[in-house]
Amino acid sequence: MHRFFRYSRQFKTSLSARFSKGTAKRRGLRQSHQCSSLDQLESRLLLSAGTVDPPAYQETFNDGLAQDFETQGSPSWSVNSGAYTVDTSGGLGWGISTVDFRGFLPVNYEMSAQVTSVFKSGSWLDGFLVFDTESANNFKYAGFYAGQNQWVVGEIVDGKEHRLAEVDWDSSGRDIQTNTSYTIHLSITGNRLELTVNGEAILATTFENSSQLNQGYVGLATRNGITRFDNFTVSDEVLSGRSFIPVRESFEDGFANNFTPTSPEFWSVVNTGTDSVYQSISSPSQPLSTSLIEISGTLSENFVLSASIKSLYNPSGAYDGFLIFDYETETNFKYAGFLAGQNQWVIGHFRGGFGSRIAEVDWDNSGKTIDINREYKLDVIVTGNQVKLRVDDDQVLFGSFLSESVLNQGRVGVMGYNARTEFDKVSVSAISDAGDEVETASDLGVLGDSIVIDDSLGEGSFGQADLVDIYRLELVIASNLHMHLRLNTASNPIPVIYARIYEDFNHNGALESFELAGTLNSQITSSIDEALPAGQYFIEVYIVATTDELNYSLYLSQDPLFFSIPDPGASIVSAYDFGVLDLAVQADNMLWGLDAVDTYSFELSSPSNVSISISETQTAIYARLYEDFNQNGVLDNSELAFNGQIYTGGGGGIGGLSGLIEEHLPKGRYFLQILSSTNFASHTNVNTTYLLAVSQTPVVVLPTDPGSTTGTARNLGTISSPVDVGDLIWGTDASDYYRFHISSSTQVTVSLYDMSEAVDGIIYKDVNGNGVLEYAERVGFPFLGTIDPGASRSFNADVGVYFIVLTSGSLYGNPYYHLNVSQNLASTIPLLSDSLFSEEELFDLI
Repeated sequence: MHRFFRYSRQFKTSLSARFSKGTAKRRGLRQSHQCSSLDQLESRLLLSAGTVDPPAYQETFNDGLAQDFETQGSPSWSVNSGAYTVDTSGGLGWGISTVDFRGFLPVNYEMSAQVTSVFKSGSWLDGFLVFDTESANNFKYAGFYAGQNQWVVGEIVDGKEHRLAEVDWDSSGRDIQTNTSYTIHLSITGNRLELTVNGEAILATTFENSSQLNQGYVGLATRNGITRFDNFTVSDEVLSGRSFIPVRESFEDGFANNFTPTSPEFWSVVNTGTDSVYQSISSPSQPLSTSLIEISGTLSENFVLSASIKSLYNPSGAYDGFLIFDYETETNFKYAGFLAGQNQWVIGHFRGGFGSRIAEVDWDNSGKTIDINREYKLDVIVTGNQVKLRVDDDQVLFGSFLSESVLNQGRVGVMGYNARTEFDKVSVSAISDAGDEVETASDLGVLGDSIVIDDSLGEGSFGQADLVDIYRLELVIASNLHMHLRLNTASNPIPVIYARIYEDFNHNGALESFELAGTLNSQITSSIDEALPAGQYFIEVYIVATTDELNYSLYLSQDPLFFSIPDPGASIVSAYDFGVLDLAVQADNMLWGLDAVDTYSFELSSPSNVSISISETQTAIYARLYEDFNQNGVLDNSELAFNGQIYTGGGGGIGGLSGLIEEHLPKGRYFLQILSSTNFASHTNVNTTYLLAVSQTPVVVLPTDPGSTTGTARNLGTISSPVDVGDLIWGTDASDYYRFHISSSTQVTVSLYDMSEAVDGIIYKDVNGNGVLEYAERVGFPFLGTIDPGASRSFNADVGVYFIVLTSGSLYGNPYYHLNVSQNLASTIPLLSDSLFSEEELFDLI
């Protein structure tokens, strides 16, 4: 039977005793910034019957007791040699021991323990953490069956096992070992559970039949076996065993928040005038200068430690810089870096000096030098007991620490030795085999300045085909993402490896074709740049057929994008408004995926030649220019002034594309839409930035627009001397009609010139005087598709009334034109207004 500790002084005293038994017990248990000690943190559990803070509980069993635990089922639990041990071998079934936190656990909490399956012939080999436990026949569990080589999550309901999720290490050629301690970490969020082992994410699943998993007891269990447990921890956040949080430090805030120097007097953050860096200065009398990175969680067995390192001029000392790992003491750690004075890159084991080297290369042999006052980007890639040193993205060294199986037991950091050394852009991130589905994607976290991933595809040594790796990353602001893929395996013929960038727009966990943001393929190396908004992205690296193991490197970096205006909306209601277009205006923004249309508006106070320039795009994009003639708030095709691709090639910008639109437009309000597709798709695969510039130049037109019928035609009067007019055809004013009179037989010349776009023109003589222009009344050949330098039509005209009909020569055309009508090639007299003729004169001319 369980003891209930809620509001119990006995529980408070018991827990306080647990937390006061030594600092070793506190490692991996997060302290609240509100509390000065773990005792204070724990004591908050029982302060009130209202809101209860999350518990912070740890049991190390170092006192030989497990007094907060109550057993269910088998009583075969005991504390031996600082571990809590249960023996249910011989078919005794489940052995469960739990602590009662009912009423204290929040909906989201974490727990961990070190679990060791003890080998015994004929017994099962397993170990579990249990939670939401109601009884020995009703509980949930997560852990391993070593005999089946599986990590599992499931539940026991009325004594029957229901397995929810499993990962079989047979598929990856790995083994769950007996007599080996595994730190199992559970992260519970509502009804979702994530299982992590030794800092490696194993699986995640959801208990669909439960809304939350904090109602029952939590504890430990085995099944038909012998299992040892140690360092059992429950809290709102537990670091032990959890995947560690990647560290990225650029020191821009003037602090080295993630670092603990062993000799603080040697270390400082220095502003160089262009950057802030972490600087170490040590001397011949005290040459060793190390600073260790604070890691939240359990450092993965496979990780990358990176930094930009510069050795500064130091006449009284040495020139060097190192990344250090597996640090135990000041005289026992591993290192990788450079000795510029010796012109050497080295990997080794520091035991008070640099004598124990496992790999080195002397650049004297290749005619190269390690320069002082030059920044080098170093990546130390640790996989098990193997170490690669990469310098400026090129591998220079490789070595193995044969006496070690893993190199993640100590700490990581940076070091200078009797030197002045600067460190910048320091990062630590995990390497794990990326899964082939969104749910098992390798999480790269928030993308900082850059990251390099080394992995492989193909058929490994255990014959398992791995054709796809998927990575997840986050951009916190809009960025130009640079992706570089390099194949590191020499092969003949050279295989092809591919990469794609997706954003899971609909959050359905599937990477679909319409969510594709970019793609590349590589036989040796290739790169792409994609302009992307803030959000979560997935990168799929894949091959199309099984082959021998292919090693590849994926380089990712980003340059933040900053825009001068908020994102324009897609409709006229949310358009970005330039207002009255008097002076030239500019705006920059981007098109991407779901944001496939940007809409702008502007107003012309007089007829103008409008110039619209598009530049700095990475791909072809499109534009549509409208006037909302009917004021219905809908941009109709009948209102289009321009529709088409807007780049012509050449120009500047990231992609080298630019374009120019020029349109002659009357006074009015206009809407410009910039699109990544010709069909107003709600989403596209196009991602591009652009720079938009809009300007206008006023044009002179007739004070009264020519009519669009014979009855409203502009009357040029009797042609006795040349007449010249200019006007604009646009939108709803789709045609201009001109009328003139010939008083005696003569030769007439009609000319079109200075046109901005093609103009069609037809000349008629209203022979029967009915005001209807008939095909049989056409005079001479029509003007069709005429554009600058223009064209003329001359014909012999007898007495009568003539009409000239002008229309746009192209779809969506808005031509500005000049029309000249003359007889016998006399000098030109421009017709500026109707005032040249009185009403009587106009009547007489007719």
